Amino acid sequence: MGEKLSSRDREAITGMIADAAENVALRLTPPELASSPAVFQRADGSSVFRPKHATVFSSEMLVAVEDRLLDRAHALTAPTATVETVEKISSRPDADAQRGSSHCPGARRRLRAGG
Repeated sequence: MGEKLSSRDREAITGMIADAAENVALRLTPPELASSPAVFQRADGSSVFRPKHATVFSSEMLVAVEDRLLDRAHALTAPTATVETVEKISSRPDADAQRGSSHCPGARRRLRAGG
């Protein structure tokens, strides 16, 4: 096997990997708009008003997928059924020999109204 890495080397490699990931990621957390007075800064210079390690990242591909999902969620082009079709199908008995109107009063009326 190879040599073991020192703690310093391991931290350096981890930092390089994290930097490389940040460079290709899409940062969702906005940057600080103003600097905080020294009394409100941590030892590393970050603001105490922002949680530690709370920067959120994503990828352009994931954001594009979310956009497509939102577009489809707002689309009103799904197949529809006429009121007559809904009445005809929901008036048939189901597997338990129950009719829609007997065990779900008002359901067909709400379906006809679109809600």
